[in-house]
Amino acid sequence: MRLPLVLFASSALFGQSAEAPPQFEAASLKPSTTDLRTLNGGPGSPDPIRWTASAIPLFDLICRAYNLHVYQLAGPEWLKQQRFDVAAKLAEQTTRYQFALMLQNLLATRLRLTVHWERKEMPVLALVIARNGPRLQTWAGDAAPSPAPARRTQEVDADGYPILPDDSTSIRFVVRGHVSQRLAGFGISRLVDLLEPQIERPVIDRTGLTGHYTFVLHYMTGSAANRGDGPTLSEAMSQLGLKLENAKAHIDTLVVDSAAKSPVDN
Repeated sequence: MRLPLVLFASSALFGQSAEAPPQFEAASLKPSTTDLRTLNGGPGSPDPIRWTASAIPLFDLICRAYNLHVYQLAGPEWLKQQRFDVAAKLAEQTTRYQFALMLQNLLATRLRLTVHWERKEMPVLALVIARNGPRLQTWAGDAAPSPAPARRTQEVDADGYPILPDDSTSIRFVVRGHVSQRLAGFGISRLVDLLEPQIERPVIDRTGLTGHYTFVLHYMTGSAANRGDGPTLSEAMSQLGLKLENAKAHIDTLVVDSAAKSPVDN
């Protein structure tokens, strides 16, 4: 699940704070010599005191450090080509928020990364209520429940979509490009988080809906969606009485001012 957007001022980042920025207990950052990309460990994982990454582009490292969508980062094209291996040791009980600060500090000290924030107008998709109104099932509780244990399913309905377990709360199954997904007990913001990475465009909430709901979606993905075999994720919004419209909005964007291609003081 995405963290709230971390809006920091940049390298400047930490210079304006009286407190020293949090740091990894130990960290190595070096140019990658492999094409095999991996990410392992960190807060919330089975190995919370170690975080390793291999062949990760600097662009992706910055996005991870500042919790950005790809459209929120502006910088030179080489950021996507320059890849690094990272190995870091964390103190026990390190939070995701602290981890983000540590990674920011690592990039600032080892790669001399400097950045600043701008609000840029860009094309977006606005999530709005469709003409006939929303078709959402209201969640009885006040907040999202704990996710149900992940389970496999081979059962599909007459249209080829996986049949979801009745008690699933946050679950997604894919069978031959047919996707069934349920999010139970979440607000619209969680639905937006689901849409953005798959549509690869900024999505803003203009529904005005403030409750918690159960979202159930059936749509196509990958080559099946490209062939037009069924609804895409954005088209599937009609199942919920919602729709996506083209719009423009000002989006907080992190701009890279400078960065080194090779780390220092490793």
